[in-house]
Amino acid sequence: MDLSTVLPLIGIDYDLLGQNERLSLGKGFFITGKTTASKLAIFDDDYLRSELSEKALSQIETTNYYLGVSEQLSSDLVPNDVVEKCNERLDRFLLSLNLNGKLWSFRPDIRMSWVEQDEPKNREFFRIRHASPISTFENKPALEDFRAAANLTRRIDEIYESGDKNYPALKTAFDAVRLSAYAFNTAMRFLQLATALETLCSTATTEVAHRVATTCSILVGNNAQERKELYREAKRFYGVRSRIIHGSGERATKNVLQEMERLTFTLLRRVLDDNILPHYKTRKLHDEFLLNVILERTTQGG
Repeated sequence: MDLSTVLPLIGIDYDLLGQNERLSLGKGFFITGKTTASKLAIFDDDYLRSELSEKALSQIETTNYYLGVSEQLSSDLVPNDVVEKCNERLDRFLLSLNLNGKLWSFRPDIRMSWVEQDEPKNREFFRIRHASPISTFENKPALEDFRAAANLTRRIDEIYESGDKNYPALKTAFDAVRLSAYAFNTAMRFLQLATALETLCSTATTEVAHRVATTCSILVGNNAQERKELYREAKRFYGVRSRIIHGSGERATKNVLQEMERLTFTLLRRVLDDNILPHYKTRKLHDEFLLNVILERTTQGG
């Protein structure tokens, strides 16, 4: 059974499809037009309307297009397990869009889930997560942005599914970035991004700001001048992080937060390169890699 007609859908208020009603993005993701989504029987269910509220349902029905994910339901799987799996896949897709620099501002995210029978009481119920602030496009996206996210999700899936002991720093960084998208204020979002930077750039408990700034400057900078600027920028961000976490009452401004996101996402994309990613597979390899980075900075000076 193809669950694409009942699984979570994320609305997109842009014309991405032209005359096509449904377009595959690869990796089981798709974009579908409003006319298709409005035909889904689940949207017209009275019980669903009462639980979701007319306002939330209206938001779903007035969206131009939907990002969705298909999943085949085998006989040995519980429907709720399939729903959880698909919600996780959508989260990873959103993470990919963020890492590619295509998301930022807050907006409610509405996800539909499975409607089923509760035996022996024989009543219908469904699971739903909605009205959580996520990022949406500031500028009109291109269809290629969604295809690129579907491709990047494949690499992210490989890391998450590689085993509990593999890629610990990357998994922590991914989770932190995902949590940042659901933060309700700039300070909390900034702290999650700082967590992502720290887990990628330092395995030590001393001189953390210097280590984070050094690793960022080496991995992201293309020349000596860029590395110096990135080093200072990362040190400045870490100062903001320290003042927030130690209770100074400081709040990250929107501009600083956007700059922090830009650096964090650029670094993550760099780490995901084939020539760097293997160094993050285990903690030992990660330690050795960061030591080499520090030595390289010392050799180059400044």
